[in-house]
Amino acid sequence: MKHLPVLASTSLLPWGLLSLYFVQSFLQSFPMTAYGDWLFNEIHMSPATTNFYYALTFFPWNLKPVYALVSDNFPIFGYRRKYYIVLCEAGAALSVLATGLFVRSVAGAFVVKMIDSSCEAFTQMMLGVVL
Repeated sequence: MKHLPVLASTSLLPWGLLSLYFVQSFLQSFPMTAYGDWLFNEIHMSPATTNFYYALTFFPWNLKPVYALVSDNFPIFGYRRKYYIVLCEAGAALSVLATGLFVRSVAGAFVVKMIDSSCEAFTQMMLGVVL
């Protein structure tokens, strides 16, 4: 008997979560080139500040164990993951929208990207636990 691949077989893994994980990974890596151009040409951020910007905005990824503790100890409406994923994705979407509409300074770029990065890291943690 030939074995089917795991994804093609009847799996308990919800396709919605897989697609959300794929879309989030794509949307996280795709705009990096555009962000670099935007930081240099629109915000007029220096190369040294840009390096600090990327280093600081990747810091929330180091806090993933803290996010797990928060979601485990403070469930929302009895759910430990579902509403955190929804809230963090909404926060990330709003931060990207705010980047395009309102950010015109280096400080604003730092604040909005930190919010975006924190929301994305929190969501990645929740999706990693669910998957």
